[in-house]
Amino acid sequence: MSAERESRPGTNRTAKVNLSESIVSGDEPNRARPHLIGASVEKALDGALWDLIHGRTGLHELTPALAGFYTLGHAAGIKSAELTIARLQFEADRLYVQAFNPADRARIIQQRMDEHFAAEWERFLNTEGGSL
Repeated sequence: MSAERESRPGTNRTAKVNLSESIVSGDEPNRARPHLIGASVEKALDGALWDLIHGRTGLHELTPALAGFYTLGHAAGIKSAELTIARLQFEADRLYVQAFNPADRARIIQQRMDEHFAAEWERFLNTEGGSL
């Protein structure tokens, strides 16, 4: 740690966590503190989050620790969506092949043309003057 960091208020005390009471206590044992990390800076973090969402703040303007939380959350979101993305990509590929596979499409077109010309041939034979 640098001397600058050590001289900041609140960095030279130790914290004890009582899990049964969910209270963090430091050098002020009689004062209850919130058990959530970051609760004391909630409003500032919320404001920074909304500035980031609306583009008023860039990721490069955050402290490394805060940018780390953002990056970690982004990576977790991508990881949680990977299975869904893979499944949807497979389904899109399957539907594309089904719709645009040249071999299948050519077979379907040929079948339709054969049916059409067979029906036209029958119609021709059943009309007046339609004999060979």
